[in-house]
Amino acid sequence: MSRLTSLLLTFSAFVCAVLFLCTLRTYFFLEDKESENFFVENSKTIDVGDESWKRFAQSIRFPTISWSAGVYDKKAMDDYVNFLLKAYRPMFEVPWVNYEIVNKRSMLITVDGTDKSSLPYLLMGHYDVVPAEVSKWSVDPFSAEIRDGRMYGRGTIDCKLIVHGILEALFEVVKSGKQPRKNILIAFGHDEEVGGHDGAVEIAETLRKRGIKKVEYILDEGMPIIRNLVPGVDIDIALIGVTEKGYISLNISTFTTPGHSSMPSGVSSIGIISKAVSNLEANPLPSRLDDVTRGAFEQFGRKMIFPINVIFTNFWLFRPLILTILKWKPDTASMVRTTTAVTMMGGGTKTNILPSHAWAAVNFRIHPSSNTKEVIETVKYIIGDDRVKVDVLTGFNAINPAPISPHSGDKGISYRLIRRSLLQIHKNSLPAPGTMIANTDTRHYHEFTEYVFRHFPIVLTRSDIQTIHGHDENISKENFDNAVKFYYQIMKNSDQEDFGKTPEDWSIKKEL
Repeated sequence: MSRLTSLLLTFSAFVCAVLFLCTLRTYFFLEDKESENFFVENSKTIDVGDESWKRFAQSIRFPTISWSAGVYDKKAMDDYVNFLLKAYRPMFEVPWVNYEIVNKRSMLITVDGTDKSSLPYLLMGHYDVVPAEVSKWSVDPFSAEIRDGRMYGRGTIDCKLIVHGILEALFEVVKSGKQPRKNILIAFGHDEEVGGHDGAVEIAETLRKRGIKKVEYILDEGMPIIRNLVPGVDIDIALIGVTEKGYISLNISTFTTPGHSSMPSGVSSIGIISKAVSNLEANPLPSRLDDVTRGAFEQFGRKMIFPINVIFTNFWLFRPLILTILKWKPDTASMVRTTTAVTMMGGGTKTNILPSHAWAAVNFRIHPSSNTKEVIETVKYIIGDDRVKVDVLTGFNAINPAPISPHSGDKGISYRLIRRSLLQIHKNSLPAPGTMIANTDTRHYHEFTEYVFRHFPIVLTRSDIQTIHGHDENISKENFDNAVKFYYQIMKNSDQEDFGKTPEDWSIKKEL
């Protein structure tokens, strides 16, 4: 046997051994050591009545639209707040449930627990909605029309679903007559869609004035349970946002000498900006696999078919291949890089005049491993033209990515509480940590806790997701009911001392 043949056989044996070990790791060593069956299987939830569905329908009929910072339908919002106070009057009349209207239109609800010294947890939502192109809808966007068990209307998902999911759950707690053990804070902003400066910012200031410095955890709107998200996985993926991307919009512009179109100089401002835009689109910002995405796909990977499951559960070996696969589609590519989107362009005033100025607006959703400063520097490098000026677009705030909330080990109690509450309602889903690609009001509350989570407790398909901020936004009765049940479980489970702990720490297990 030649030396070359011997080396090839040795190398082949080594490769086979490595792949065999990867397969063993996938099938035998990556099972969830944290048995959740006790809490999930021994859970009882509530029945959601038709009155809750009717109250929700009424809420959709208020056109609580936000157009821009400080510009929103104030009358509709005032009417909506008055509706809430009337519709839930029996709840607000209970001595341990109190509300405060903050800055005229936002609401802060305080639920006093029997344990007065307990650290409160904060549930969040917002009731303002984005405008709707009426001509593109098949129904009136504010009619709450019901077809085949689905309610159509702006806000049915984003985000009156969350507001009324929380309110109906609290209403059920009040009707049970059992006061919660823990203190609860509930914050509903009225301008989240345009930055939250009149709502969430003012609510946070109200908390400071009350002397509240810390909360146990925060749960806000966020990532839904997605059907058919990952090819080869036939289980619903329930992403719980443990961080969210940053945001920056840049104005790229240039100035050249104007002139008559009959005597072009060969270099126009529009041509310079067009090349800059072309460079940005041809050179996406670097891809990165952080621990959040790795952890999520390792969990998904166990449910994939062979051999894809072996690849996605062994990042240590297949990292470059996995990164390549994830970059193929826009929705998965957004998980591993700062995205670049050219959204506006301008330049020129007349067909026979060489314009002196041209510009383009470019929006970036910043990956958690990056920041606004790095994005600006990278954009300048990619454009590579000193004639092009890069500035933060006037009127838009630059937002760095949110810190990653602890979600495993000894510091994963709050995450596990949310995860297990979710599994009690959606038993066949697969919860996993994720990165929220949009921005929420949670950024105004980071000082109160490091445990910040974002989740929509409803099952959506890809086509359903397209209706959020789009046309014919709608929700099924089943999804609405499950949202109420989820928040009821959150309130119930937060009172259980052992609920978020790992099995070895369960006092209830010791008692059994």
